[in-house]
Amino acid sequence: MKELKKIPEFSKTLLIQALGLCLVMIAVNFSLVGLYQYKAKENIKLNTYNQMLIIKAAIIQPFWNLDYKSMRQIVESILVQQENSIAAIRILESDSTDQAPKFTLDQSGKSWEQIPFSEMKQSDDFMHWESDVVYKGSQIGTVQVIFSIAEARQEIFQISFLLAAALLFFSALCLFIFLTIHLRKVSKELQKEIDERTLQLDTQRMAMVNSSRLASLGEMSAGIAHEINNPLAVIDGTTRLISRSLAANIEIDSQKLDAYLIKIAKMVTRITKIVNGLRAFSRDGSQEPITQFPVDKFFNDISDLCHANLVHKKVDIRFFIDDPSIIMSGREVQLSQVLINMINNSADAVEKLNEKWITVECNSTSEQVVISITDSGQGIPADIQTKMLQPFFTTKELGKGTGLGLSISLGIIESHGGTLTYCQNYKNTRFEITLKRSTIGNITSAA
Repeated sequence: MKELKKIPEFSKTLLIQALGLCLVMIAVNFSLVGLYQYKAKENIKLNTYNQMLIIKAAIIQPFWNLDYKSMRQIVESILVQQENSIAAIRILESDSTDQAPKFTLDQSGKSWEQIPFSEMKQSDDFMHWESDVVYKGSQIGTVQVIFSIAEARQEIFQISFLLAAALLFFSALCLFIFLTIHLRKVSKELQKEIDERTLQLDTQRMAMVNSSRLASLGEMSAGIAHEINNPLAVIDGTTRLISRSLAANIEIDSQKLDAYLIKIAKMVTRITKIVNGLRAFSRDGSQEPITQFPVDKFFNDISDLCHANLVHKKVDIRFFIDDPSIIMSGREVQLSQVLINMINNSADAVEKLNEKWITVECNSTSEQVVISITDSGQGIPADIQTKMLQPFFTTKELGKGTGLGLSISLGIIESHGGTLTYCQNYKNTRFEITLKRSTIGNITSAA
């Protein structure tokens, strides 16, 4: 349990680490995008500045003879060649001021003629450069150029968006890898804990199965002792008769002696069957391999083992098999323990009734074997039906039962891929066990 208690603490630590990693990645992403935007804007400034120098050099050439017409032609040529990037060019005389500018030349590109020069200077979509024009050591004017950077800004935005998306995807991938590594670690720890708990539960379940089996043996002990004592008494009486005849030198007729010996052999066989049944019932059948076995022998062995207990309680039992030649598939010892437990439960339930009987039927289809156990009881109350398959629930008196029988029987049947159900709509108390039928075909009925 200590390991399980550590899981919430581990989850909190993992969450804090994941959030910290997210914040670091977000900060790095913003920094990278911001760095790109800064570099891109600096490149725009550098490019427009270089263009400004080229324009300035082209404008200076005609100034030596103030050939304005040639200068206008140069400016218009520049605008035509770079009409997408240059929005306007203004050339001012040397004595111009902001309050009283004297425009020697003021030209706008065709795409920008509708926008006033002053608005261009204030808009973020344009970049304004201004430089003095010096000719032979004297300032002869000022050139102002406004470059359109809207497309460049749009391109920067698009690339920034794609860069941010790529960084976000990379960050998400890193976070996914981080969480995957840590979750695998906790998954391994949980799986290890589950395996340990499963092993403990299996051990406890086996202990409960053994406890329930031994409890059933204890409940049947009185009847079994009576069942063994009867043939022992017959053997004892018969051997005494033979011994007395030999002691008195009385000759015993050979036919009579054969009859005595046959009676003794029958009693020995009867005791052997009871002992073998007890040995099979008492051993742990969970480790046995799944085998195929005949239905009639299976029920004969159960009948021999239950007979003593039922005779002791004066309960009549009958077995009906629709096809004795079919075979079942499973762990025979475990399934016999289930049937014996169900029969003993029915015997306990009807022991105090006036009418005491139990019927065990076996009906088969091409794929299933259905075993029903019905007794003379009038059914199980609804409030008990919801609890009767729970471990340790019992309606028996203290010391009469552990409450493990039905829950363990259910587990054994389910481990065989079958079902154990209570038939609510039947007039008497009835349980049905459904198991898979063996696919290797029928075999000769057991003797």
